[in-house]
Amino acid sequence: MTELTLLNDPSVTAPADIYGGKAHWTNWLLRHGFHCLPSLFVRCGIRKKDHARLRAELEKYLPKLGSSTLAVRSSGMIEDSGTTSKAGCYETVLGVAPETDAVFAAWEKVLGSAENPLEMGCVIQPMADCAASGVIFSSNPVSFSKQELVINYTSGTGDGLVSGSESGAEIVLRKADLGTLTGHPAWVRELALSAVRMESELNCPMDIEWCTERATGELIILQCRPVTSVLFREEGVFRISAPEDIPDPRLRGLDKVHLRLKAREESVDVSPAWLVCCNCRTEKFPLEETMFSIERGPFCRGYNAVVIMPALSGSKVRRFFVGDRAKFGETVTCNRYGVRSFPKHDSLWQAARAFYESLRNESWVCGLIIQEIFDPKYTGIIKSVDGSILVEITKGHFAAKGIVPSSCYIITGFEVTVVREVMQTSYKRIIEGHVIDQACNERVSLPADAILSIADYFRSFIRENYVVEFGVLEEEGAVRPYLIDYSLDVSDRNITVDDVRNGVISPGTGSGRLLKLEVNDLRGIDAHFHDELDASGVSGKGGKYICYAEKPSIELKDWIGPDCAGFVFASGASLCHLAVLLREHSIPAVTGVDEFELNFGAHYRLDTRRPGPVTARLSEVGDDDLL
Repeated sequence: MTELTLLNDPSVTAPADIYGGKAHWTNWLLRHGFHCLPSLFVRCGIRKKDHARLRAELEKYLPKLGSSTLAVRSSGMIEDSGTTSKAGCYETVLGVAPETDAVFAAWEKVLGSAENPLEMGCVIQPMADCAASGVIFSSNPVSFSKQELVINYTSGTGDGLVSGSESGAEIVLRKADLGTLTGHPAWVRELALSAVRMESELNCPMDIEWCTERATGELIILQCRPVTSVLFREEGVFRISAPEDIPDPRLRGLDKVHLRLKAREESVDVSPAWLVCCNCRTEKFPLEETMFSIERGPFCRGYNAVVIMPALSGSKVRRFFVGDRAKFGETVTCNRYGVRSFPKHDSLWQAARAFYESLRNESWVCGLIIQEIFDPKYTGIIKSVDGSILVEITKGHFAAKGIVPSSCYIITGFEVTVVREVMQTSYKRIIEGHVIDQACNERVSLPADAILSIADYFRSFIRENYVVEFGVLEEEGAVRPYLIDYSLDVSDRNITVDDVRNGVISPGTGSGRLLKLEVNDLRGIDAHFHDELDASGVSGKGGKYICYAEKPSIELKDWIGPDCAGFVFASGASLCHLAVLLREHSIPAVTGVDEFELNFGAHYRLDTRRPGPVTARLSEVGDDDLL
């Protein structure tokens, strides 16, 4: 090693704090046996008095590169580090003649692109004659999946691809398929295996630039860096209170986090919540149990722990109800209840650890939101519909799940119209992680002033295409609403006030064989609005079908497929999650149909446009009459 430059020799190292990040990683590639270009590393911190010595070193070493054109690349001390990449922030000069004056001028240009030239070095390499070039991410940088690699490439040099001016072609591969990979150029498998090896040795996702040499077809690794946009920079448990308290900016835009920030901005009550952030780099869960000693609020009756990064795991949202079992008996004093499900874990730390253990081989990050669960008297949903406001309310939890009946009100101006008020013989509660059915015999009925007060409280959230989910606590006879969630209803088939009055929850027409579906409340509780649809088990086996069920439970979402021609329910809400999904997928649905009036297995036509009672919209037809 010379004082000013270093020929990349595998017997020596190039520390990032001396030669910069790009030189460090290029040297790492060479020392670990990857096929790289011969390179010169010019160290950082060269002052003007050392320029003559640098020229002398360049004169000595440039012939060893053996190329008619060179690339002079930036290599800053903080470039390509484990916390920041600075990709594209600094200068790279291509097509440089292998002459001392030309290389020295290019080096000065690279230094001029840095805020502090003394922290900038450079890498000098031959220009490769590329047949193809591009970038490979050793793990998916969007989904954080450890199971996928993503390759972007183009013909020739990849400058436009790396800078973002070209999109190039994309290949997404599963690592499990690399042993039997077919249908791709020969270099794809070699490149993918190189990325897997690199990631394995460094225990972090990698961003790798590469090319194939035109004359030989050989794969050349040009440079690599850790993917800094994937891993959390700070791990721990963080209270959601203000944007600046959230350690990772990516988390601020997620629905459940954004909702709480907006609620506080609008002075709307919402249950307290915490973020859990950790990187999946070790077998052992990296967070200590003491971090989960969070203070309970006055209305807290347990917690809901949900994975928010990655958003889906195995196409499903992951969630646990958690609580203090010792407090269960303090809250539930009446014997007229039945436990529907028990908490799977005794503490938040155990729940978080279980999430981590299920994700560590799948994702680079594990991000959770822990939300306090209240014990509301009512939960409900609000949406702007056809110039009016639709409010649906049920006693207890799970109004949005579609597994409990709901009363319905329409607000037009300051007038409240009752569409229906239901009797409930039981309602569902979530107490310290237990889901229970509590017996009751109560008409769900709220006076007009209470309905108006609830709608007014959430006025800043009642926007077009948004569905607002809320809870209502009762204190000394007065209602106290709080925000639970909101979601988009972006269907082209929005319901109208007339639809609501007439039992139509998704407009349209369809024909098919009538099937009867059973609803399981527990499956409905575990199903989630954001789970991916999977109709593979029901579609393509007998043609078009119309589904009948007692209620529009979200568990029925997997019947939404290309052969689904409609849904018919005994009762149900217009704003529950399944109703929203049916509208989004243009599948007609009505409520208020008695199963004893139906002939299951026969063919029916469902037409929500027909006038008259709900039963008039569903008619049995012969095979020749099907649409």
